[in-house]
Amino acid sequence: MTTYNIKGFMVGNGVTNWDYDVFASTPETFYGFNMVPKDLYEKYQSMGCVEPFNQMRPTNGTDPAMCDKLFNQMGALVAPLNWYDLYRHVYPAAAAVTEEERMGMCMIGGEEKPFREGMRMSEYARFKNDIAKKNPLFGGIKVPSAGTVLNMNLSSFINQPKMRIALNISDDIQPFEQCTSNPKFNYHYQQEGSMWIYQVLKGSGIRMMFYSGDTDGMVPLSGTRKWIKELNWTVKEAWRPWMTNNQVSGYVVRYDGLDFITLKGVGHMAPQWARQPVQEMITNWIKNDKI
Repeated sequence: MTTYNIKGFMVGNGVTNWDYDVFASTPETFYGFNMVPKDLYEKYQSMGCVEPFNQMRPTNGTDPAMCDKLFNQMGALVAPLNWYDLYRHVYPAAAAVTEEERMGMCMIGGEEKPFREGMRMSEYARFKNDIAKKNPLFGGIKVPSAGTVLNMNLSSFINQPKMRIALNISDDIQPFEQCTSNPKFNYHYQQEGSMWIYQVLKGSGIRMMFYSGDTDGMVPLSGTRKWIKELNWTVKEAWRPWMTNNQVSGYVVRYDGLDFITLKGVGHMAPQWARQPVQEMITNWIKNDKI
């Protein structure tokens, strides 16, 4: 049996509690960003509406059918945006890249091995097609098109022998791919989410950190703050800004058992779009220095 001496872990913009995350908090987020009219949002709120994600819960509210209708009205208003990063550009479709053009070769342990370069959005968000069948609105979310291949050079960079050595990747590990081509990889939705993990590990000595890009429209900051509030853990360090180069990079609050950090002006892929702040945030957290 393999055991791991885990000292801590961090999660970025992760779905944690279905009662608060994803569609349960997107209306509040869109309203907070002034993207839907006040009367539409207040009607939705007055009916106690909570829209489920991927039918993980029944639609909640005094009139579920009307709740669905109001939710879709709000969704239609923000459909032209990139929900993963509400202030990020909507990427145009690029020329189709064939699977043959994506294939590369690298040397691992003296043996040449194939890998697939880049990612398509159908690979990056595999759950999207499943959800679109159940909620047509989700199919209209503006993310890079299915034919667009992004980050075509990342896998080649990581698979260089000198990079594998620097990252301590042993020769028995397969080549890196940004989105695995392993056909056995599938999403498995659990009704209980993952909030229980934080509760079980509290007091174990394992450090826990959750960070959230504050322009993420898919796993909004507002939902994350709600499930953290439900933990009802003692605040050890009050909410405050943290800085990079004398500019506010976000906010941090430390609880008895969890450090929660926000990143200003970036969404779901915060490390991609706020590289220096995220690198400093992670480095300081690992070293247990002040963020």
